[in-house]
Amino acid sequence: MKIVVIFVVVVFVAVVASTAPGFKARITQKGLTYANKMAMLALSQSIRKLHIPDQSGKSGKVTYSITGMTIKSFTTPGSSMALGKGAGIKWSATGAGLSMHGDFHYKYKQGWIKISDHGSFDASLSGVSFSMTVKLGDAAGKPKLAGSGCSSGIGGVKIKFHGGASWLYNIFSHVIEGKVKGLLQSQMCKLVVAAVNTQANKQLAKLPMTVLVLKKFLLDYSLISNPTFDTKFLETMLKGEVFWNGARKECPFSPAPLPTTPDTSHMLYLWVSDYMGNSLAYSGFQHGFLQYNLTAKDLPPGNRSILNTTCSGFKCVGAFVPQIGKKYPNSQVLMRMHATAPPNVTIAGGLINMNFAGNVDLYAKTAGGKTPFLLTITVVLDAKVNASIVRQLVTGKITSTNLKLDVKNSTVGTVSPTALQLVMNGALKLFILPQLNAQGQKGLVLPVTDNIHFQNAQLSLLKGALLISTDLSYTPSTDEDDLQPDKATLPDTRRDRAMSFHVVGQKQPDFNQI
Repeated sequence: MKIVVIFVVVVFVAVVASTAPGFKARITQKGLTYANKMAMLALSQSIRKLHIPDQSGKSGKVTYSITGMTIKSFTTPGSSMALGKGAGIKWSATGAGLSMHGDFHYKYKQGWIKISDHGSFDASLSGVSFSMTVKLGDAAGKPKLAGSGCSSGIGGVKIKFHGGASWLYNIFSHVIEGKVKGLLQSQMCKLVVAAVNTQANKQLAKLPMTVLVLKKFLLDYSLISNPTFDTKFLETMLKGEVFWNGARKECPFSPAPLPTTPDTSHMLYLWVSDYMGNSLAYSGFQHGFLQYNLTAKDLPPGNRSILNTTCSGFKCVGAFVPQIGKKYPNSQVLMRMHATAPPNVTIAGGLINMNFAGNVDLYAKTAGGKTPFLLTITVVLDAKVNASIVRQLVTGKITSTNLKLDVKNSTVGTVSPTALQLVMNGALKLFILPQLNAQGQKGLVLPVTDNIHFQNAQLSLLKGALLISTDLSYTPSTDEDDLQPDKATLPDTRRDRAMSFHVVGQKQPDFNQI
């Protein structure tokens, strides 16, 4: 339902943190103004489609029934969603207009005089208003909305009858006017409160607070505290930590305090801390995820010969390291890569830096099927990453690298690190970087729905965090239901005579255990 989606967006975009968060979001007054505009459009459409039960009653000598009532038009009121410091969001509207059409049947009895007739009527209501406070809370780490303190009013009602005996209408027209006014006044609050407390929370309950990453990790977007409200924005803190799927264990380090900004010129601000990347790296290292067996099959077909031990010209490992080619001719080299420490991600000085330390064990795969050990290369890789906003994703691309290495445990004699630098540069260029950049282009999934689109998005690199500043546009989905109150709350008033209205990324190869 459209209005529910609006509230879900306001909450979930805003509440997607540990006492220090790994992720923070800010919705500004500008964002709420846009949300209010979309919410009122949705509410207007919903009111036009309201189901109104048939009514019946008695006024003096006249017994009447009203059937087939429909909303013919609804004039959108002036409305706002305003922030109150520490108080939540006040949603209010004034000056709405509404017109109805229905049929009526009456019976008049005075002594021996009996009159029965039927006709139709039109009702116009002016000065329709409502006001309600919406608060955002934390229910076991999940966002929850609570609308309360609703009040509504109607300025005036006019009834115009068509057909029948007009001289009788004055007898009960004021009764109909009063009941229609009371009906809409009470049901307006039921409609608005139900949109928040029931329908919106049903949708929020369906939103997962964890995101599966690379089929092995879970990104935790659960709330760590209730949202905070200022007069210009509301902010929420999320955990923003990545765990190994099925083995939740807190990292031995905590997020650093996120940088602040006084800016409120955009609708939405999202802080993505480097803690998120470092918690993923830590979990991956602890569970042996950061290792891979590189063979010739992983390289582009035209470059697979680089791992041969025998070749013509200076085009293979055997040429770069003659000792390997001499001891194991006509073979291929296997490279078993594994991290020796969790990789580290830092955001500082307007740059994103990644540091990786590991070993690369080289083996020869001989024609006889044996894999004798050759040597170990110790590697330290520093990389600079460029981040971008593509639609609603944060994407990354490694733009430069610095590779340092050394040789240890050689079984083929003394080997020049310079020669192996050429081999590792080839592996880096042909396999490692393409794999990392392919993942980076898939992007980091942010907690926004498919209906929300970033507009004029900007990305800033602050100390320890990426800051996304953006405006929003909303596109209703074709399968959204219109808002309707629960029919169980709409009694058949012919009986009681009380009128009422009622993730992520490209598939990554498994890292083989050594």
